[in-house]
Amino acid sequence: MKQILSSLLLLTVVLLSINQCSALDLKTPQQVRSVDLNQIRIPERLPLKPVGGLPECIICSFVVDRVEHYLLNKTNETEIIADLDKDCGDFKDAHDVEVCQDIVNKYLSTIIKLLLNHEKPEAICAELHMCGLMNKPNINNHHQSQHRRISAVHKEEIKSKSKLILDQIRKKMN
Repeated sequence: MKQILSSLLLLTVVLLSINQCSALDLKTPQQVRSVDLNQIRIPERLPLKPVGGLPECIICSFVVDRVEHYLLNKTNETEIIADLDKDCGDFKDAHDVEVCQDIVNKYLSTIIKLLLNHEKPEAICAELHMCGLMNKPNINNHHQSQHRRISAVHKEEIKSKSKLILDQIRKKMN
């Protein structure tokens, strides 16, 4: 269980780091000089807000992943709560355990509803304001749609690289 938790946390950190780098939409010095100030997106809150040992986003992603797993195994809400209580107890840092339990207590019903409504797991924590950037509407829609196409390509690359990383982690753990 701890190996799976370690692998999941590492993968989540890697994916979120890559996602945040692409979300920043970094530019070269030449591009910066020609940027229209109306195109700059300012986050309403910072992603990956640190709260003790682990970022709240990673703990939320872990909870959503576990809930999704339990729902796939036809577990009822009472059993899910009991299993999540055990899962939250696996965190080493007492503050992380508390954050995990708070997420379960406050948002479990919402997480279950969103998963049953086929919401993407990675979007749930963003919707709960624990992950990601809450972007204000962008004036330049062409730029935004182009960014989405590029992001889709990067997501496929991230998936394949993450699989390789997970395979390497599994080999080292065995």
